[in-house]
Amino acid sequence: MPRAKNDPDTKTISIRGDLTIDRVSEIRDEMRSALPAKDLTLDLSQLEKIDLAGLQLLYSLERSVLAEEGTMRVNGDSARDRLIRMVSFTGLRTPTFLESPREQ
Repeated sequence: MPRAKNDPDTKTISIRGDLTIDRVSEIRDEMRSALPAKDLTLDLSQLEKIDLAGLQLLYSLERSVLAEEGTMRVNGDSARDRLIRMVSFTGLRTPTFLESPREQ
C-alpha cells in the first residue's frame, strides 16, 4: 500500500510491492492525495514490479507536479534503473524525475 507523508511543501510517497495495471487505480488515488507538492519524493526502494500502466501513472504524476512548479524525484536505485531501462525500451522521453541526481 502506498503511503504519503504529509508536509505542506515536501511529501514522500512510498510504494511497496507492485505498480502494475492491477493496482494503478488504488495507487493513483493515494498519489492524488499527496498533491499539490512543491517537493515530491517517490520511495520505490521496495517496488517489486512495474508495468507500462505503472510507468504511465508516474508520467501523469510528474505532469501534475510540474504544473504546480514542483519537483519530483525517485528513491530506490534498483527501481530507478528498471524505470530507465523501460523508458529506453519504449522510446518515451526521459522524465525529469529520472534526470535528477540519485538520492543520497
